Amino acid sequence: SEMCIRDRLNGEGLQHQDGHSLLNTIAFPTVRSYDPAYAYETAVIVLDGMKKLYQEDETAIYYITAENENYVMPAMPEGVEEGIVKGMYSFAPVKADKGKPKVQLFGSGAILRSANDAQQILHEKYGIGSKVWSVTSYTQLRRDAQECERWNRLNPGAKPKVSYLEKTLKKEEGPFISSSDYVRAVGEQLAPWIPGDYFVLGTDGMGRSETRETLREHFEVDGKHIALAALTQLAKAGQFDENKLADAVKDLGINPDEMIDIGVNCSLEQLLEHGFFHADPHPGNLLALKDGRLCYLDFGMMSEVSRQSRTGLIQAVVHLVNKRFDKITKDFVDLGFLNQDIKKLGKKGDVVEVAKGYARNYLLPKNLGIKATEKNILIAEQI
Repeated sequence: SEMCIRDRLNGEGLQHQDGHSLLNTIAFPTVRSYDPAYAYETAVIVLDGMKKLYQEDETAIYYITAENENYVMPAMPEGVEEGIVKGMYSFAPVKADKGKPKVQLFGSGAILRSANDAQQILHEKYGIGSKVWSVTSYTQLRRDAQECERWNRLNPGAKPKVSYLEKTLKKEEGPFISSSDYVRAVGEQLAPWIPGDYFVLGTDGMGRSETRETLREHFEVDGKHIALAALTQLAKAGQFDENKLADAVKDLGINPDEMIDIGVNCSLEQLLEHGFFHADPHPGNLLALKDGRLCYLDFGMMSEVSRQSRTGLIQAVVHLVNKRFDKITKDFVDLGFLNQDIKKLGKKGDVVEVAKGYARNYLLPKNLGIKATEKNILIAEQI
């Protein structure tokens, strides 16, 4: 028997970012994993663990994620103890305006507050009602549902057992939007038993060092992205005007391409204007700032480009855009991409010769012992 509490701290890069530990616990039947949002939830889970492990002598491990973010801890609502232990319970709903739909918002751990933000956005901007649920354990809910399913399969003719999840959501209307600080697969465990359209948000992808606010926006588990997911699912159900989704994206301040444009512009400016650029721009070395700027970290790898080479690169791009293939050959020779003996190109079809020349001179260097056969050149061209 064991009680484990994990503290989720930020670090540099993937090795310190955890979006999967709750997923890992699925494979171990004796591990009961929880992602509480409030102090009273943690207290209830710990007390339940002490009772089950030391009084009732059960064999289990309680795995509890304990975030270190500072926020207000409310008093415990009446009658929620069972839901906390079994995996979910709800808060008072926000009623929809007349004629408007409603949604169900699942939140876990620190992301429960994002669900609360989404609830406020949906009502204030669109008149949509909602109920927020604190899902303390997706895994415990799934295990209970599977156990009931198994018992019913092995006992045909007997009164069917109904899982806590199914009983709790029986009268609720969807769509159901799940959000957590973990990979989507954690929330997706419940899909077979959700009585309506179910959409899951999570933190799939590369770990990175950032502020909580920026990370949640990046992984699209903040309030505005949860609200957008709800609007999208409502639109699919014919309960929200699909033609208004584009305006909703703008109203919510979501611009999926903005940081890409900023990153491209920053890199080109470093390379072509200043000739001194960051040579290791992986996710852990880039910070998206609140004011829209991109911050580069860790200048251990830098490189320099001469003014002559910068001018050559710009000329080559201009000639490529204007389809001046005769000029591109000279540009590539001047830049050192091709040997002087490459024949001058005069038409579009001859660009293949440039690729072959580049393959011979750079992708198939003699010191690697690779023979520049036509087959190898073709492979290099594909590369």
